[in-house]
Amino acid sequence: MRLSEEQLTCLHSQGFLVLPDLFSGAEVDALRARLPALFTDGHEGNIVVRESGEVGTSLGLHLRDECFSALRRHPRLVEPALQILGEPAYIQQVKVNVKAAFSGKFGLDLAGRPATLTVRGRCRSKDGKVHTDSRSKLITALIYLNDDWSGGGGQLRLLRSNNIEDVIAEVPPHAGTLICFRNRENAWHGHTSYEGPRRALQLNWVVDDAAARKSERRHGVSAFLKNFSFRSFFAGK
Repeated sequence: MRLSEEQLTCLHSQGFLVLPDLFSGAEVDALRARLPALFTDGHEGNIVVRESGEVGTSLGLHLRDECFSALRRHPRLVEPALQILGEPAYIQQVKVNVKAAFSGKFGLDLAGRPATLTVRGRCRSKDGKVHTDSRSKLITALIYLNDDWSGGGGQLRLLRSNNIEDVIAEVPPHAGTLICFRNRENAWHGHTSYEGPRRALQLNWVVDDAAARKSERRHGVSAFLKNFSFRSFFAGK
C-alpha cells in the first residue's frame, strides 16, 4: 500500500495524516481478542495502574504474540512508513494502552460524574490569582484557542505553593495546547496579570449534579452541562 501524492501533501502541510478504515472491524476484533490472555500472562511488560490494580499499558506485544508480530510486518503499515521515511526502518515498540484518557491517568473513576464546560474569551487584570480549585472539582482540563501569544502575562503557572513565583511549570496558551490536572489541596495555580483576549475551553469533572448546576448558575451562558456522550468521549469510555 502506497500513499497518494495528495495524502503526502496533506501530511507535509498539516503534520499528520488520517487513514480511515485502514484495518477492518474483523481484523481489529482479532487483535482485541488476544488482549485478555496477554494482560494476565504475568509478563513484565504489563504495567499496572496503582489505584485500580488493572493493567493500563502492555508493552512488547510483537515479541509475545503471533498476531501482533504479524501486525508489525503488515504492508498497510510498513509500506507507508518506508515511503515517508525514505530509508529502512525497524519497529521499536508495539504496545496497547487500555486505560481511559483522564480517569485512567489520574486514577479516578469518572463514570457517571457530571462535567461542565466553560468558554472563556477575555481576561481581566484581576483574574489569575493563585488558588486551588473548590473541593467539588475532580479534574480540570484546559484547551487553549489563541492563535499567537506574545504577551508577558496570562500564562498559566503550576505552583508548589501559593506564591506566584514558586513555579513548577509555565504554560503559554497557544492554540491547541491541552493541560489537565487533578484537584488536590496543594494543586496551586494561577497566572500573572493580563488584560485582553485569552480564549480557552475549560472542562471540569465535578463530584455531583448539584456541583454542576452551581457552576452553570455561576457562569451563566458560558458554562453548561454536557451530556453523557461528551463525558464518555473525554473519559475514554
